[in-house]
Amino acid sequence: MMFKLKSMPFAISTLIASGALAVALPAMAQTTEAAGATSPGTQRVVVTGSLISRTDIETATPVQVLTAQDIQRSGKTSVAELLNDLAANGAGTLGTGFSGAFANGAAGVSLRGLSVGSTLVLIDGHRMSPYAIGDDSQRSFVDVSNIPFDAIDQIEVLKAGASSLYGSDAVAGVVNIKLKKNFTGVRAAAETGDTQHGGGKTNRASISAGTGDLDNDGYNAFITAEWRHQGSIMVSQRDQNAWDNRDWRSRGGNNLTLGVPTSLNNYLTTASSPYLYTPGTGGVNNAANFQFLDPNCNYTSYMAGGCAVRDTTSFIQPETENLNVLVGMTKKLNNEWELAFKGSIFRRDSLNNRGMSPTYTTGASYAGNTSFNNGVLTTGVGRVPTTRFAPGATIGAGAGNNPFINPLQGTTSLYGYIPGLAGTQTQDNTANTYRLALDLHGSAYGWDVSVAGGLTESKVDIDYSGYVDRAALYSLIRNGQWNVVGGNSPALINQVSPQFSSTADSRLNYFDAVASRELMQLGAGPLALAAGVHWHKRTWDAPASPLTANGQVGNTSAFVLGSETNTAAFAELRVTPIANTEINLSSRYDHFDTYGNSFTPAATIKWTPSKTFAVRGSFARGFRAPNPAETGNAGSFFSYHAINDPVLCPTGNPTAAGSVAAYCGFTPAFVQVTSQNLSPEKSKSYDLGVVLQPIRDLNATIDYYKIQVNNQIVSAAGADP
Repeated sequence: MMFKLKSMPFAISTLIASGALAVALPAMAQTTEAAGATSPGTQRVVVTGSLISRTDIETATPVQVLTAQDIQRSGKTSVAELLNDLAANGAGTLGTGFSGAFANGAAGVSLRGLSVGSTLVLIDGHRMSPYAIGDDSQRSFVDVSNIPFDAIDQIEVLKAGASSLYGSDAVAGVVNIKLKKNFTGVRAAAETGDTQHGGGKTNRASISAGTGDLDNDGYNAFITAEWRHQGSIMVSQRDQNAWDNRDWRSRGGNNLTLGVPTSLNNYLTTASSPYLYTPGTGGVNNAANFQFLDPNCNYTSYMAGGCAVRDTTSFIQPETENLNVLVGMTKKLNNEWELAFKGSIFRRDSLNNRGMSPTYTTGASYAGNTSFNNGVLTTGVGRVPTTRFAPGATIGAGAGNNPFINPLQGTTSLYGYIPGLAGTQTQDNTANTYRLALDLHGSAYGWDVSVAGGLTESKVDIDYSGYVDRAALYSLIRNGQWNVVGGNSPALINQVSPQFSSTADSRLNYFDAVASRELMQLGAGPLALAAGVHWHKRTWDAPASPLTANGQVGNTSAFVLGSETNTAAFAELRVTPIANTEINLSSRYDHFDTYGNSFTPAATIKWTPSKTFAVRGSFARGFRAPNPAETGNAGSFFSYHAINDPVLCPTGNPTAAGSVAAYCGFTPAFVQVTSQNLSPEKSKSYDLGVVLQPIRDLNATIDYYKIQVNNQIVSAAGADP
């Protein structure tokens, strides 16, 4: 179940050298203006982190700005790669190459190392539907892996807490991806690239076309399309390197190569050849307790690592293909009002795997005793009984009889990789992201007004392969139909390893209205006010895959069925009480139908004594509302850490009398379900920084930050006794 962990300072109360100092050159500029400087004719813009327009973009909070030109010059081929290299994007970042992730194939941003769930990603300043699969089945995030380069005007990264303006999830900061508003003419581009050691070849092509000039014609319409294909990089293509080689003996560690017995796996592991093990005199040190069913391996070579399995199926980077289309239209109306529409379809196909090969294993397993009934977890996950062979029973055609009887349980354990099955557990994901957005801007009664609404959706279709129906496998072994050394018919293989599918859907519809104006002169400048309201409704419909739902096949796919509705009001004041000193005060009141209300204030200050030097600081409260995966009808099961079975391994010693080695230091399956009465996480963040521009085109910032998160929502994992 979920529970709240009280008063836990969540990392970050120190000035870190990595990312605390940012030096920006023109190709990747953080700003384009000197600290506090303005130039004649400079347009007023709204910078992420404030609702009030300004003439310079160096705000009282640290904001990094990447323009379209910066993006093109970066040498990156995707937004995910670009954001992954930001110094502020730290631990908890989710990359497309993380094959072990629940949401594998997608990419999320983790500012300040606080996880993807504490970083808010906006599109054109508005919320976007989170990815339909949660990170670790719990954290919501926006997938940035399929946003096309050519559709982006600029990216603004606010590296400070911003819940006082943007609400939930902006604990560590905000990434605002601004799409193009205006395009005229035709632009086509193509590129290709490959890697030195093979794998990862990338091809990309794009075309954009637009017509109409906003100033002269009063309208603009454009379309941009992008295709991108990136090949996979396999573990086997880089295992000659120390960082990708599982054998750590030369560096003082263990040999973790698949199929190699070590003390870490109690010398019982799934080797390249199937074998039977029956605990007896001497335990795993006695060759008499082993029977290898394939002549390619024996006890001596097994103990020496001769039955190892090279990982030729796991990905460092999965194969992906993206096809993205964006349509934009802007029309000038009467009295300088402007209406803009954007519609987009972003599609990503990715072939991912969990790096787990189908094996004969005993002990912990997901299969056979876990089921979901109409989306509700109805039975716990416990141990799958060791495969039982009666004396003289045939375990497979041509494999001979089993002469071993476990004196403790009357059982024999079967180990090894399952021949004929796919090399690993694979998920073929097709992720579609849809967005329809309307923005209306203008002036009325002295106020600058912006009204926006949108429909957004993330939908993921998943095809699973390489998973094992253990009940079917054990049944076929017992009745002699399955040959453990291979040569089984396709029909039997399909029965043991069925293919199945599931669909996950996440939707978020929103409405925003903001008005701002200068009220009066106060001190050395104007007193400016901005105020607004926000509404969104989010639904998350991600049922468990059918074979997982009935307990037939075990995998780590989670299910989520739930929704939330958020209404909010917020305001911001900016004043310059004395020359060169800017103060901002902001606050927001949120109501969620899932738990209640949150109030989050913030204050910032910036002092600019010269055009080359500025000092800034901020204090902000923040919050993260519990999402449907934490409070709705949701659950998942997964492996985590190793434990000793209190009955089958009472002393923790696999060679001790009465111990079954397979249950010493084994990894059980854990269940995660939800709590209905969670309150939100709450944070306090502090920032203090210096902005320097000693010479033209050279800008540097030094920022100290401290973020403390209380009432964290975490997982409580436990094993069935």
